[in-house]
Amino acid sequence: MEKRGLLHSRLVPSDAGPDRKYYRTTPEGELERKRLTEAWRHLTMKLDLVLKADNTEGGSHEHP
Repeated sequence: MEKRGLLHSRLVPSDAGPDRKYYRTTPEGELERKRLTEAWRHLTMKLDLVLKADNTEGGSHEHP
C-alpha cells in the first residue's frame, strides 16, 4: 500500500524491543478507503436483499 501511495510509514525506536512501525493514510489512501467502504456497503445491501427474498420465498432449501 505504501508503494501505491496509499500509506506513509515511519519507524520509531522502542525501549521494549524492535523499532515500531507506524502507518498513516495519505489523501489518496483516504479516498481509496472511502471508495472501498462504499463498495462494501453496496455489496452487503445487495446481499441483504437476496437473503430477505430467499426468506420470503419459503426460506428453507434443502441441499443434497
